[in-house]
Amino acid sequence: LDVLRVIRTFLISNPDTLPIILCLESHCSTLNQEKMATHVINILQKDNMVYIPSGKDVETLPSPDKMRGKVVIKYKIGGKASSAVFDDNDEDNDVNPF
Repeated sequence: LDVLRVIRTFLISNPDTLPIILCLESHCSTLNQEKMATHVINILQKDNMVYIPSGKDVETLPSPDKMRGKVVIKYKIGGKASSAVFDDNDEDNDVNPF
């Protein structure tokens, strides 16, 4: 939440700045993803700071100059985290989830 508030404060003070690209990767439940979206809307969109594509803009983004003072959100839903446990230099008793 603090990051969203800082971005909002910055854009209010600098409305002619080039767009801010906010890259988010989520590894949480759908319920928590909805909460994140609600926070973004409540903090940034009330001042029309989030770039929301419509019409022909859905396929391509407009120039950065046309998006001054906006936040572009790049969102990725992460896959399962995977790791491997290796206990020593040999393969005895090693666990590999792949």
